[in-house]
Amino acid sequence: MAEPPTMDWYPLVLLGLGIGLISWLLVYWRLNAFLALLLAALVVGLLSPRVIYRAEPGRERVLALERVPGEVARGFGETMGSIGIVIALATIVGRAMTESGSAERIVRSSLRLFGPEGAGEALLVAAFILGIPVFFDTVFLILAPLVLALALRRPEKYLSYIMAVAAGAGITHSLVPPTPGPLTVSVRLHVDLGLAIQMGVLVAAPLAVIGFLYGVWMNRQYPVPLRLDDAAKKQSLEMQMQRPDKELPHLAWALCPILLPLVLINLPTLSRVFAGNASQSTWWLALVSFAGERNIALLVSALVALWLTARQQRWGRSELARFTASALDEAGMILLITSAGGAFGKMLQHVGVGESISLAAQHLGIPVLVLAWGLTAMLKIAQGSATVAMITTCDIVRDALARQLGLPVEQLTATEMTQVLGYHPVYLMLAIGCGSKIGSWMNDSGFWVVCRASYLTEVETLRSWTIGLVLMGVAGLPFVWLLATYWPHPL
Repeated sequence: MAEPPTMDWYPLVLLGLGIGLISWLLVYWRLNAFLALLLAALVVGLLSPRVIYRAEPGRERVLALERVPGEVARGFGETMGSIGIVIALATIVGRAMTESGSAERIVRSSLRLFGPEGAGEALLVAAFILGIPVFFDTVFLILAPLVLALALRRPEKYLSYIMAVAAGAGITHSLVPPTPGPLTVSVRLHVDLGLAIQMGVLVAAPLAVIGFLYGVWMNRQYPVPLRLDDAAKKQSLEMQMQRPDKELPHLAWALCPILLPLVLINLPTLSRVFAGNASQSTWWLALVSFAGERNIALLVSALVALWLTARQQRWGRSELARFTASALDEAGMILLITSAGGAFGKMLQHVGVGESISLAAQHLGIPVLVLAWGLTAMLKIAQGSATVAMITTCDIVRDALARQLGLPVEQLTATEMTQVLGYHPVYLMLAIGCGSKIGSWMNDSGFWVVCRASYLTEVETLRSWTIGLVLMGVAGLPFVWLLATYWPHPL
């Protein structure tokens, strides 16, 4: 009987060192996340014998420090190449929906649907919808003035309104592509984007309700006063609520940039189901697959969103060009940080963290779903970024699965991962997303967006926003586990 492989703790030491270094650079030195991740990737690589040595004929190991920057750049480039276009286009869509008034139209329609007493539920639905193509910080800043305006009329429900937006947009940010975290994880785990969106929405919806209900409970137990003493600000908010509907796009047009890519992305899967094995349908299946490719679907959405913005604002070509350039400037920093997170994950892969964690999990009997959830939560608490935590965990777990199969990571497919896991890797993506909801505190930009935009104190933000996210993340793990157990192949 073969002896079990011995446990190598050095990669885990390097993992801890990397996390600690990122946290120190971000929290103490206030260094930009892109630079902090890049430096951590270089340090981990330089301390790893697997990276800085190479084998040559006649000599066992040769020092090769020059390999480290190249491997960091390769990890950066692989991430940028896989998600760069989609994130850039999604940023344009998000900015255009704000500028055209589409976001406000969706909120107003939700308010009409639920009525004056259902303003919290209306905000929850609107934030959930907007959180699919638009990043969390942007959604919250878009809806914060509406929350304040509604609270001027119903101040006793202020905290429940805040938590409605936080829960709706916060959960889709981590579970539903094309936001950077779930998008990158779905690509690296070879999960079909249409399936990732469908399952992300399925899991995110009940978790958003849990977060909202916690907000309602907190509003009763620890009500928060509306600290808005600026008369000019109040008048501005009232004027925004009284803005004529005719200045906003029709609801169908407002929803178009969100629904259009979702429909296109899911069309190939549905078409293959209806076509079966009919050979005569090959040409239109190819056409549908082209239109449903994620980059094409988001490109169509971005063009529609830009056209709608230009029409609503009565812009010419020069104004539209300036707006598009501004949106892409915003996307640039998001892409740099996300890709630097990919570079850090690549170095952890080279170090052998995946192999060490896999062995530790086997010895301790920890299921992969729980391992992925817990590791993401640990990374999120340590360094603050949900996206970085998700990408890093994905690379570690993916490497561990590849080693179990004896394959290079590049050759790992969704089918092979399903054989090892016993369920589709989409559930691994969802578990990682739920884990990223744990531990949003002072090192998380989202914490400060909620705190400052809502005029909350740090303590009030911790016991509402932070604990609400924890509840959603904790509730998500057993929900994903149940789905993986009883519906392992959701295709």
